[in-house]
Amino acid sequence: MKKIYFALSLFLASATGIELSAQTVYDNYQDGRIWFKIKDNVSISQPGFRVGSEQMVDYRHLDFKSVPFLQNVTSGHQVTRLARPYHMVKNDKKLSNVFLLEFSDIQNVEQIIAELKSTGKVEYAEKVPLVKHFLTPNDPSYNSSTQWGLFQINAAQAWNVSTGSTSVVVGIVDDAVQTNHPDLSASIYTNTAEIAGNGIDDDNNGYIDDRQGFDVADNDNDPNPPNSSFDHGTHVAGIVGAKSNNSTGIASIGYSVKLLPVKSTNVATQVTDGYDGIVYAVTMGVDVINMSWGGTGNSTTAQNIITWASNQGVILVAAAGNDNNNTLHYPAAYTECIAVASTTTGDARSSFSCYGTWVDVAAPGSSIYSTVPGSAYAYKQGTSMASPMVAGLAALVKSVNTGMTAADVRNCILSTAVNIDAINPGFGGQLGSGRIDAFAAVTCASATLANPPVADFVANVTTISAGATVNFTNLSIYNPTSYSWTFTGGTPSTSTQANPSNIVYNTPGTFTVTLTATNANGSDTETKTAYITVLPQSGCDTLNWANLPPSGAWTGSNYYTGTPNVGQDGWINGMNVYLDKEKAAYFDASANTQSKIVGCYIGFGLAYSANPNKVVPVKVYSQTGSNPGTLLTTYNLTMGEIMSDVNNNYWTYIQFPTPVNVPASRKFYISVDVSNLQWQSGIHDTLSIVSNTNGQTTPSAIWEKQSDNLWYQYGTAGSWNLNASLYIFPFLTSDPANAQLTSSATSVCSGQSINFDATGSTVEDDMLWTFLGGSPIQSGNLQQTVFFNTPGTYRTYLEVLGGGCGMYAVDSVDITVNPTPSIAVSVSNDTICPAASANLNASSTATSYVWSPTTGLSSSTIANPVATPANTTTYTVTGTQGACQGSANITIVVDNNTPVASFIYTEPVCINDPVNFNGGISDYANTYNWTFTSGSISSSTILDPVVTYTAAGTYPVTLSVNTLCGITDDTTLNITVVDCAAGLGNELENGGVTAWMNNQNNQLSIQFNLNQNTAVEVTLLNAVGQIVSSSKENNTTNGYIRRMDLSALTSGIYFVRVSDGETTQVFKIFR
Repeated sequence: MKKIYFALSLFLASATGIELSAQTVYDNYQDGRIWFKIKDNVSISQPGFRVGSEQMVDYRHLDFKSVPFLQNVTSGHQVTRLARPYHMVKNDKKLSNVFLLEFSDIQNVEQIIAELKSTGKVEYAEKVPLVKHFLTPNDPSYNSSTQWGLFQINAAQAWNVSTGSTSVVVGIVDDAVQTNHPDLSASIYTNTAEIAGNGIDDDNNGYIDDRQGFDVADNDNDPNPPNSSFDHGTHVAGIVGAKSNNSTGIASIGYSVKLLPVKSTNVATQVTDGYDGIVYAVTMGVDVINMSWGGTGNSTTAQNIITWASNQGVILVAAAGNDNNNTLHYPAAYTECIAVASTTTGDARSSFSCYGTWVDVAAPGSSIYSTVPGSAYAYKQGTSMASPMVAGLAALVKSVNTGMTAADVRNCILSTAVNIDAINPGFGGQLGSGRIDAFAAVTCASATLANPPVADFVANVTTISAGATVNFTNLSIYNPTSYSWTFTGGTPSTSTQANPSNIVYNTPGTFTVTLTATNANGSDTETKTAYITVLPQSGCDTLNWANLPPSGAWTGSNYYTGTPNVGQDGWINGMNVYLDKEKAAYFDASANTQSKIVGCYIGFGLAYSANPNKVVPVKVYSQTGSNPGTLLTTYNLTMGEIMSDVNNNYWTYIQFPTPVNVPASRKFYISVDVSNLQWQSGIHDTLSIVSNTNGQTTPSAIWEKQSDNLWYQYGTAGSWNLNASLYIFPFLTSDPANAQLTSSATSVCSGQSINFDATGSTVEDDMLWTFLGGSPIQSGNLQQTVFFNTPGTYRTYLEVLGGGCGMYAVDSVDITVNPTPSIAVSVSNDTICPAASANLNASSTATSYVWSPTTGLSSSTIANPVATPANTTTYTVTGTQGACQGSANITIVVDNNTPVASFIYTEPVCINDPVNFNGGISDYANTYNWTFTSGSISSSTILDPVVTYTAAGTYPVTLSVNTLCGITDDTTLNITVVDCAAGLGNELENGGVTAWMNNQNNQLSIQFNLNQNTAVEVTLLNAVGQIVSSSKENNTTNGYIRRMDLSALTSGIYFVRVSDGETTQVFKIFR
């Protein structure tokens, strides 16, 4: 069948003047638009404008100078706009650091992508996919309020279980929604955290004045259609959640759930910002999002948005597409979405609907009557209509038990669907689980109300030092009402809070945590054994620190040599005319139990050199005999570093690269080596280590290595007569900082992930992963999964602050990312007739190709084989480049199906009433040819003509359909036209039978005054001729009145048919 496609592009055509409804460069990607994500370590500026006292940033029109590395790109191309569309997603840098670049030299798209990548500043750059409305529009002049789809899915029975909850919200991400439509206004969600019209983002969600939805395309708070051509979203909204039982218009599957309108375009024939709309809806905390649009192009950014939305617990529902093939359409084909195919009456697949093993479920989508702008109603059809039927059901299911998870809701919908494979031969397993059954789905949800909770929790950290605290987060499901926690070894040891925090663990060991969650149906206990590991708190001892004020009495001095000028011959505890080589402090740690020397403070009093690059090593020695002996470690300072510390009144801080074991004797020395400094004519390098004043307490004697390379202790023969201790203060601990990195792999293909783990590291104070070349680029989690999308060699760092002395440690590993070939596959004709051929073509950096299946291919190992499949076939091509492989698929539809002509029409057919014919239930139809006898028209070639008959009688109607390949089928039905009573008055008479409707009590009365007692059949039909009830009546004389209670029926037009087998009388009533 012929279909009209309205392209739903993702960005504004008016911004560049590009017509997006006919893409010039790539069919499935937008002209003149690129998404690129900058690396998380790249700095940009954000020049803003001021509103009152508030500094604002216009993320939709950024200054190109704010991204400096773009200058070389923009200067050579016709770039028109830079935007940062997902800046408000603060919890996911994969989205917040995505930028949109628009340009008018559209033919240079691949060149611009290459130039962006060559800057080294972006993780990826990609074309923006083109997506389309999945809509097969009908003539808007339909005048019947039929809703056959709700009957087909047992909606009325479902409403006996639940009529929806106003706390459940569905995001309508579409072209627009008329928020004041009489059948929608009561269903529109109101954001009470936002004050209307004050120009302030009161709820700080990134959107100003979004009181009742938002327009993400125009960046304003009006999601309403600017004119009647923006009618798709309003129709979708009515299917999901038109207010029911309000004596107005239609009912909806969602009945009384709330709707969040998200206008995602500013062009009637395109949806320019569908994925932006998803971000807004998730930010607003919706439960369900409906996406009645899509296309065959996919992208990293789109996948990341869908994954992020799913991770927030949102139920994602998307239309499968109207191409009558099994080609994957996105976003429906993303794993996280429920992909919806369309069915028609009798559960037959709608002839336009896509299908395939990737489809999850089917729902009515042919000839669906719903709301449209102008406070009106109309028929439309397409998977665009089937998708909101499922989204509304998801909201209804969620309403039964708001404690259900998104996975529970999905399971209840899919597991209870009615298998329709037998009704659709040739499509077995390609219409998902089947056609949805609303009653069965909500019954499934009702069963969860009897569920006891399922307890679960997580801690923010599981390995700590004694004395540290742990916070716990409850992850239990199914509506627990009370909690009982037990923290073995913790203080406090119990809690009844949902999310207890600041639980202190003082004793080393491994400890169990238990949570019991309870509701009216029972309880569940989750016990995590040996969950918290508490390491001994070795602490940190700083030797000699206690001798400093205020607790100690030391006073610092810089001792010099030479007269009469101060320091004319240099400094005793540093560089001097005698060319002493090292000054060392002696330490006896016999009274200390710590096992590691991790660093020290050194107090330099004076420092100067004309060459700041001169190296001053700091050394640690063990004791040999009574002298400094074996060198244990060396840390090099520069005179520049020391001079900076002295000039800023800082002590110099040293952390040894590797903690030094305290010698077995517990005695060691820390020295400052000044042998690289000079004291000669014209060059006097100055360096002095502060010591306490001569005669004060000297727990650490001073030693020096003189120019003869021998060690001397101060106060002994040949050395200085100074009784003091140097201001050198070593840090000792048994728990040094430790960064311990493990990775699941060190070599991957681009697009793959690696799992990193910091378990065993000391993270008491802080920890930070840096994944160069990865996404995310940084993390503070103990474990992290990282995706590497760009080929190259990158280093991953793990940095921690912790251990007994709260010091720094780092570990690293190099990751090699090999290129995965990105394959673009195309076909010269995706729909062919039997025995015809089509040319396949794969394009990429791959060095070899393999196609599967090989059926009908001229070759399976070249890039461009000729395909002559006997049946519809999906071909997958796998390209290999080095150790990595990429794949893509494409479907060739062989139109060898035999069409089946079939149609429906509204019954009863009354004189001068329009009759709506619809051939949409025909199978494999491409064209339609109607023939009418004695009607207002004699023929038609459209899908759904409207015909009027002026005289009672029986008239043949013939429909002939053709496939694309010219195969024909036709069918003829005889249409009976009757003289129905006209009008909608309170009392309707026809011969010996009178019928009237009392809308005060919803009671139908039928009075019989036949000349003789004749048995008749009384049948009640809805507006499309479906039988609502039927019964026999034998008492038909003397004014007998038969009364029928219609209060259980929805409002609308009904027909009463009374027949004695030979003659028939029909009455039209309004309930």
